[in-house]
Formats: sequence, structure tokens, C-alpha cells
Amino acid sequence: MYISMFLALVWSVVYIYLLSAFAECLAWCCVILIWLGLCAATGFGFYMWNESKIKFDTVAKENNYDQMNEANKEAFDK
Repeated sequence: MYISMFLALVWSVVYIYLLSAFAECLAWCCVILIWLGLCAATGFGFYMWNESKIKFDTVAKENNYDQMNEANKEAFDK
């Protein structure tokens, strides 16, 4: 009877250490996945910003934006 109580204590301590080791690994995996997601979102945001800037510059050149008066520039910017 005393052996089974001792073994129960030993197994519970082993179980806690195993859970701790796996939890640390899973936590680092979550951190890495979140970091990769944020980097991908930043890259996508920069790509979209750059594309809209290129499109705006192209349309501005086609419409002679530099030669417009202020009223037409304000209407064009909206």
C-alpha cells in the first residue's frame, strides 16, 4: 500500500515535468507562428501601399497632375 502511494507521487511529479516541457515547446511554437504572421502582414501591407502609390503616380502623370490648378487637384485627390 505504501509503495503505491509513493509511486503515485513519483508518477504525478514525472507527469508535471513532462507537461512543463511540452508546454514550453508549444508556447515557443505559438510565438514563432505569431511572429511569422505579423511579418507576413507587414510585408503584405507594404506591398499594397507600394502598389497604390504606383497606381496613383501613373494616373497623376496621365492626367497632368502637376499642371492642374488647386481646385482640380483637390477634386482629383478625393
